[in-house]
Amino acid sequence: RQSKRALPRTAPPPSSSPSPDLPDSAGKMGGGNAQKSAMKRLRNAEKLKNAAGGASQLKENAKAQNIKCHVCFSLFLCTATEAKLKEHSDNKHPAKDFYECFPHLKQ
Repeated sequence: RQSKRALPRTAPPPSSSPSPDLPDSAGKMGGGNAQKSAMKRLRNAEKLKNAAGGASQLKENAKAQNIKCHVCFSLFLCTATEAKLKEHSDNKHPAKDFYECFPHLKQ
């Protein structure tokens, strides 16, 4: 008669429950290209939402245009140099003085 030996115990298999941030179908087996594409879209959407607020800079750029020509009401970025503004007044309004276009620069 053979002696009964205790078999070594093994660890239980890892749980197959999906992680909480993935949809229900992500933890299931299978998944063709459609599932892979859906998961990639989901991950990319999360990245875009987290990266830089996901907003464009158009609103910020519009706020930065705070130099205005008082003749034609053209807007210029706050970083515009006086040379660029002078170029505008010379090209667009040759009959006008530079300080008529940009009176706030007259100091």
